[in-house]
Parts: sequence; C-alpha cells; structure tokens
Amino acid sequence: LPVPSKFSGDRREYHEFIVLCQLILQSYPRMFYNDRLRVGYVMCHLSGMALEWARALVNEDSPLMDDFPAFLEAMSGMFEYRQ
Repeated sequence: LPVPSKFSGDRREYHEFIVLCQLILQSYPRMFYNDRLRVGYVMCHLSGMALEWARALVNEDSPLMDDFPAFLEAMSGMFEYRQ
C-alpha cells in the first residue's frame, strides 16, 4: 500500500488523504489496535496548517486523541472540501 503524502490542509486533497489513511489503518489492525495509534498515524502525515491544528490537540491532551471517529469528524469539519 502506498504511504499517504503529507497533508498540509488543502481542502482539495483532504478526501484522497483520509481515504488512503483509513485504508492503511484497516489493512494493519494489529499495528493500529487503538484509537490513539490511529490518530497518531494520521497526525504523522500532516504538515503546515493541518499540523498546527493537530499540535493544538496534542498540547491540550484533547479527548479526540483517544477517539478516532470523533477525531475524523473534527478533522473533516476543518478540512473537508465543500462546494
């Protein structure tokens, strides 16, 4: 499986980025066996504005760090492209 390119916060690239991340996470359930690991994987592939958004979650020890579905919902709210 290809490794996702760094996501900088460009809304046009969000869908492809998050689908690829989810595909990888689902392909390796033993490696990403809890929500904190899943969130961490996605965060490791962020840069720019998206990384700054994630850094704030880490700094405040946000509950999103341990709730992957809620993290995805929050990330989609910030970065998903809407026409």
